[in-house]
Amino acid sequence: MNFKKFISVSILTVLSVGTSMAKDYSGAELYSNEEWLYGKYEARMYMGAVSGTVSSMFLYNNGSEIADGRPWVEIDIEILGKNPGSFQSNIITGKAGAQNTSEKHHTVSPAANASFHTYGLEWTPDYVRWTLDGKEVRKATKGSQIVNDQDQVAALNKPQGIRFNLWSHEDAGWVGPWDDSKLPVFQFINWVKRYKYTPGQGPDGSDFTLDWTDNFDTFDSQRWSKGDWTFDGNRVDLTKNNIYSKEGMLILALTKKGQEMFNGQVPKDNEPSPVSSSTAQQEKSSSSSVVASSSSVQQTVSSSSVQPILSSSSVFQGIEPVAKSASLIGAEIKNSTLMLNVPSAGDITLEIMNALGKVQMNTTKHYDTGSYAISVANLPAGQYFVNVKQGNHKQTLRFMKK
Repeated sequence: MNFKKFISVSILTVLSVGTSMAKDYSGAELYSNEEWLYGKYEARMYMGAVSGTVSSMFLYNNGSEIADGRPWVEIDIEILGKNPGSFQSNIITGKAGAQNTSEKHHTVSPAANASFHTYGLEWTPDYVRWTLDGKEVRKATKGSQIVNDQDQVAALNKPQGIRFNLWSHEDAGWVGPWDDSKLPVFQFINWVKRYKYTPGQGPDGSDFTLDWTDNFDTFDSQRWSKGDWTFDGNRVDLTKNNIYSKEGMLILALTKKGQEMFNGQVPKDNEPSPVSSSTAQQEKSSSSSVVASSSSVQQTVSSSSVQPILSSSSVFQGIEPVAKSASLIGAEIKNSTLMLNVPSAGDITLEIMNALGKVQMNTTKHYDTGSYAISVANLPAGQYFVNVKQGNHKQTLRFMKK
């Protein structure tokens, strides 16, 4: 699409009276409170897509839409409702009213509105790279991505935040004809990761280092805000009332005005969620720290501060203490989430019991190497014990659910 206009937060109070809450439909936009110069971004999503809609993930320099000669800086991933079997990549540069664009389309299989996929953007001074499920689908390099005599990659020189939105464009040729009988439509975001641009200093000499992960067990208002505006060509008003956090998903909704709600079924992702964190170091310590203490078995602690407990006096029969080791599975309960660090792939058995010894959950599943978050928020209030077992390695945790 050759023209998109977003209302800046800074001028929203001036324009919202004339433009917001005047349309028949409501959409949603999630945006980061911070902007960064360069980085890598990944999001695990099940996109909303019916004819006439746009379901997106994009980087954007706030204020690009102001027509005062400032540069427009934007990188897009967009699912166009008329064809959920592909996504549109795009770089938008130039300036408001005279944007340069470079749209391309890439196959998504299964379709974006039929399965979760991991969408990725890498942005450096030298290139922009789009990935789908970890595989490169497009790379635009400095010096070769030229539109109207402008080097688009070189022009992306201002900080951008990450955004997600679900809306409807009035151009049927771009997104397909509109049919409001298909509403409501939902976009599900399982998790988002941001990586800092650290040339040659990342893991294994890579150029990116994990900054934070958000798996949306709760809504972090320090990290995110909800849009409350509209823009030219948009059939909907973007509203805070159409963004929800439920069952470990961030949900964006597109509805008729006055019907802003989510009462549907949250789709299940076939990949476990990563552990949320504010920084990579916090994620590492929260998923692998181990505290071995026989006296701490008698402590009563809240679910937000519990540490793993390994003790020969464990209340679980057959659970033996193990020494702390980077090669062993690590687990911790935090914020009603079982955080699991898996150093080597294999089958892991998880057993949760209440204080009376009644099993609340018992499951064995294969996990690949990595960090995972498993919600225990549905447990009633009370004291619980968790057994985690991989091969001959066993661990017991005790926590109080309030």
